Amino acid sequence: MSLCPQQPIPPVPEDTARVARAAFRARNPYLILRDRLGTLFNRVELVAETLRAALNDIAVVAPDWLCALAPPEWHERYDVRIEDMRLPEAGPKRDAFVAGVGADGFFLLDALAQPDAPAATTSLPVVETLRRVWARHFERPKDGKDGGARLRPVQGRGPGDRVESPYNTEARFRTKANTTWTGTMVHFTETCDAGAPPLVVHADTTPANVHDALRTAPSRPAAVPSATSRVREWRVVGPVACRPGSTSAHCQPR
Repeated sequence: MSLCPQQPIPPVPEDTARVARAAFRARNPYLILRDRLGTLFNRVELVAETLRAALNDIAVVAPDWLCALAPPEWHERYDVRIEDMRLPEAGPKRDAFVAGVGADGFFLLDALAQPDAPAATTSLPVVETLRRVWARHFERPKDGKDGGARLRPVQGRGPGDRVESPYNTEARFRTKANTTWTGTMVHFTETCDAGAPPLVVHADTTPANVHDALRTAPSRPAAVPSATSRVREWRVVGPVACRPGSTSAHCQPR
């Protein structure tokens, strides 16, 4: 999206619209999945694309204000989706790019904090995401060097509130059994009776960085069979255990 869209926006040619409607039907499951999961970013992509996402949303609600605020170089830097293959390689040019992104973000946040900033911009969720990302990844050097911003030391991707994508702020990073991913994790509770097939009795979806052991207690009430259940003797993987002859209420024949 352009930071200063033309007014009015020219209409889309009918042939183009017809092809687009045929190729990308409403409620297309692949596009819905893409939008919900977002894209996985490295650190430089994350900060730059977060700023770009904020600029795009602000351009919708306050185009004139943003057009007057944005320096000309922002168009070259943020008009196109941020991808690592288009960024400078490691070295002074990449460092300068990152410092410029950090300074641009602080410049925008400072402008949004002014009394004359449009009210519609300060309430945008992506603006709060921008604040969170900048607080974690950037700092203002006291000596004023590096263009007014520099990266903080890497804090790791363990438990915490690290945003991994401006388009899915609930996604978190996780490594388990030599597999790494960013997103969510599903915790299953199932029966494990000898001689009987396992039966999934509860599923719990959390951010990916929530450890399995932290979900055993919350899953216990939901895993207890109802009065109409035909399960007579079963054991839940976790803190709840039924033994032959148990007097626990939820282990008795129903």
